[in-house]
Amino acid sequence: MHGSLRIYRTESFHPGNVDRFRMQEIDDTVFHLLISDGIVVDFRAAFMPETLESMRIQRILTSYQLQRILMESDDYPYFIAVTSHSISDWKASILQSILDILRIKTYYRGCRIDMNIIGERDIHELYMGSTKVAGRKAHTEGIFRWGELH
Repeated sequence: MHGSLRIYRTESFHPGNVDRFRMQEIDDTVFHLLISDGIVVDFRAAFMPETLESMRIQRILTSYQLQRILMESDDYPYFIAVTSHSISDWKASILQSILDILRIKTYYRGCRIDMNIIGERDIHELYMGSTKVAGRKAHTEGIFRWGELH
């Protein structure tokens, strides 16, 4: 069975997105939270206890580390939170490679992956595609509003 890949952008990190991601996982009791530099979270205060029990947290320091983690680890679901500032420092070839790894991992290995890019729009959207989904809720400055359909 194929997994799903969802890449989206928000202005800031919202622990509720991680909780919703965990609650959507029926088969797996464990998931990975990969988090980049620049994101500060008090895990005990931000997450529900059930989420903390099933979460495997790892800090992403470099693009190469993210590639290695995705290629060498298991097929449990991944929630990747990375700042747009970090991504804009990565080479274009590395961004394309990471996107290819994400696609392979979801399609061939059935792994579910959510990638939350946090911060301003940047050059990464040229390689990873638009992070706006038409007709769905768009998160802007802490207020949910409906995105335009056309």
